[in-house]
Amino acid sequence: MENENLNLENLKTAWNNQDLSMNRPQHTLEIIESAQNPIDKTRLQMKRELIVQLISIVLIAFCPFYFKFSGGFLIIFTTFFLLGLGFTSYYFIKFYRFYKKSYELNYNTLKNLTWFKYELLLAIELYKALTFILLSLGIGFVIYTKNIFFSNVDLQINSFGYLYLSMNIIVTFVVVYVITELVIKSTYGKYLNQIQKVIDQLEE
Repeated sequence: MENENLNLENLKTAWNNQDLSMNRPQHTLEIIESAQNPIDKTRLQMKRELIVQLISIVLIAFCPFYFKFSGGFLIIFTTFFLLGLGFTSYYFIKFYRFYKKSYELNYNTLKNLTWFKYELLLAIELYKALTFILLSLGIGFVIYTKNIFFSNVDLQINSFGYLYLSMNIIVTFVVVYVITELVIKSTYGKYLNQIQKVIDQLEE
């Protein structure tokens, strides 16, 4: 009796340790494997962006030395640069953690594929938010520096001037929004759609 129980336990252990992918239909395995290509391309794009962001931050940081900023202009530049660096650092850390963790998972399950999709969606939304935050800081920087360069000039801005300024800001935001959407659609968007198709097929 003990031998029978022992053999039964060994059989259960062997069954539990068996690779689950061996039990999946060939069609399902092909669907899962098809998700790896867009995931790899997404991570490659993320790596490129991380490198470009680091290079951009370093180049902007050297602007005061190259253009010889001084006085109030240097103070304003440093203030806006540090604000932008703070927002960018938050995004950079979240983005990098997602990038690193994506290599720790095996994408042969619906759960991990879904995790990657939602993390990518979150990263895209953070990317959009950061774009408009940096744009707002840029506009603010231009307005402040304008006051320095034209401090000795008597500038009278009437209601038409404020309307003209407001329209320029709105148009700038719209243009940046369209460009941002097009960039995301041409890079992460197409990979996200491919991953979503795989998830839909596995859920059928």
